Amino acid sequence: MVVNTNQYLPPNVRWLLVGTIALFIISVAMLMRTIQLPKHYQRFYRRGSLVTVISGVVIALLGFLDLGTTPILCIVIFIMMINVINGIYVWIKHLGAEEIEI
Repeated sequence: MVVNTNQYLPPNVRWLLVGTIALFIISVAMLMRTIQLPKHYQRFYRRGSLVTVISGVVIALLGFLDLGTTPILCIVIFIMMINVINGIYVWIKHLGAEEIEI
């Protein structure tokens, strides 16, 4: 797959790639729902898990697009960075860049 980055991915390879990433991301979102936190931190984790589920669904929808390896991976990386940016934003804006005491 890496050797032919300028060619389109066959459908089975494309679905394997985006399907495993989407499944992993949605699984992480479901695990975020099970973390026991103080009540005033739970809204941040709910929002984070919602953003994570949406990211997983969007990544799964990439399976319908007939793109090459490089564009799919770039889009996946961009979508995954949205979760990171959301986490950093919440950490700085709402938590004052302090650690969460559990």
